[in-house]
Amino acid sequence: MKNFLTSQQTAFFTKNGYIEFEFDFDSEALFQSARHALSVRLKTEVAKLSRKSHAEIYAAGRDLWRGEPILRTLLLRKLAPIVQTLANKQSLRLGCDQWIPAHFPWEKASTCKELFSIQGLGLGVLIASAPFPNPNPSYVGLLPLPSKPGNVLFFQPRLILDWPQLANSPPTDLYLALYAMSNSLYIQNPKDPCTNALKQFGYGFGDPLKNEFHPQIL
Repeated sequence: MKNFLTSQQTAFFTKNGYIEFEFDFDSEALFQSARHALSVRLKTEVAKLSRKSHAEIYAAGRDLWRGEPILRTLLLRKLAPIVQTLANKQSLRLGCDQWIPAHFPWEKASTCKELFSIQGLGLGVLIASAPFPNPNPSYVGLLPLPSKPGNVLFFQPRLILDWPQLANSPPTDLYLALYAMSNSLYIQNPKDPCTNALKQFGYGFGDPLKNEFHPQIL
């Protein structure tokens, strides 16, 4: 799609908190790149990732963009104009990305704020490897999957995501990315299995995110 939005599209996003687009990128290459990064971290072959537990895969699936140019280019360049327009912010930074394996055992619906160790999230992006058939209209305020594989769903992090529903309708691997405000903070979150992940870069809880590790999109 072109790197601009109509007033109707921005109005829909403002009212509903999410919007889906067909996007001109190779979604299969994206998922292959993410799986390759996972296999390197877990020291196994891509074909054997299914032998790892869901918890192991989720824990290894944070910030895959750091080692994969395809993911970095998508998040910091290709999606950036739309992210900035929808968030209505001139300056945002990449907060994190997260691989979510199919059949992940979610306990309940929740917002991204409850799941991640970043305070000050500005916008989320969700891409699925399989379509979500006919979202149930009774799920008021709960986010559906993109309707087609490779479509990009942009959403406000305040929205409640029905993770158990997403994990089983049908089971699909998910690639999630979160953009943060320029003044966002790294915080401790016991619900986040990767809450200590940024300490390897010298972060302490309460520190502001730094450009060196969380690039700004300008």
